[in-house]
Amino acid sequence: MKTKKKKSQITEDKIIESALNLFSEYGYSATPTSMIAKKAGISEGTIFKYFPKKKDLLVSSLTRFIDKYGEKLVISPLENNYQIHKNEKFEDLIKVIIKERIRLFIKQSVPIRVLLTEVQYHEELREIVINKLSKKIIYFGTNMIEDYIKKGELIDKNSLVIFRSIMGAIMLMVIQKFTAPNIGQNNLSMDEEIDLIVDIFLNGIKNSKASDKI
Repeated sequence: MKTKKKKSQITEDKIIESALNLFSEYGYSATPTSMIAKKAGISEGTIFKYFPKKKDLLVSSLTRFIDKYGEKLVISPLENNYQIHKNEKFEDLIKVIIKERIRLFIKQSVPIRVLLTEVQYHEELREIVINKLSKKIIYFGTNMIEDYIKKGELIDKNSLVIFRSIMGAIMLMVIQKFTAPNIGQNNLSMDEEIDLIVDIFLNGIKNSKASDKI
């Protein structure tokens, strides 16, 4: 009985791994189950024994990824970095967080790429991300911003809006770098681009030497 269960789990893992790799490369809609079966080295009928619909496979695979790695890869590193660097300047802390997010994306690029793409189109995935990740990230982020507001290093404005603005800039850079690297190329290194993003966020884009009058 244990052997059968182990074999069953191996087959399911193989299906999920093959599906995520193909979804990442071709997109969910453009990946038929026959292609997944071929990559996994099984029959198409075997896939349907485990996942009656292709959407079940998508949701199950990403839910498993979030359950298994979400807390460890997304939440804990943020909290750990903050505890280590909370006495440093906000500018230095946020650079550490950005670099850690990039390392995370590189390490788990396949499921993260699929998740970022498909969460836009599937309500079930949005609900999972909101309940299991987004709420915790926002709670952490707003508390971090409020700490730096109390220190007088950041302006006393809505902490949620500030945190969303930072994360928006970070995510846009990361997504562009790893999903469309040939679009909008520049001559900056990754560290230089991170420095520029943080500088723009903290100091704005207005030229302080420019006259207020046109």
